[in-house]
Amino acid sequence: MTEKKLNRIIFHYLKNKEVNVFTEIPFLSRIIDIVVLKEEGIYSYELKLKNWKKAIEQLKDQRIGSNYSILCMPNENMSSNVKQKIINELSFYGFGFELWDQKNHKLIKILKPKPNKLVNRTLSKKLETNLSQFQ
Repeated sequence: MTEKKLNRIIFHYLKNKEVNVFTEIPFLSRIIDIVVLKEEGIYSYELKLKNWKKAIEQLKDQRIGSNYSILCMPNENMSSNVKQKIINELSFYGFGFELWDQKNHKLIKILKPKPNKLVNRTLSKKLETNLSQFQ
């Protein structure tokens, strides 16, 4: 599986559950893989096949414009030891963690994200404006 295919699968999965789902959204000097706009705020998803440490760095940048940040990875071939390391690191920052279960075609919520304390209203509005261009 490629990261692009993972993005497409999760985008369509979320699109069937949520109304406002966007993919490949420019924000500052980066691209947010998936953004979901809900009543309680903006959820940013960073998708990775393996390099979860890089994803955490990207989530740190994205949290300034989104209310909730989530790392999403495939469930297959992930050891419980690696999973626990990821959970510990994400918990420290208040980020969420979801795994894509290829066999059952669903997201498994492992760790619920906490509201980002560093969210900037101006940048959050800028991100929301970017979303309107992708509808």
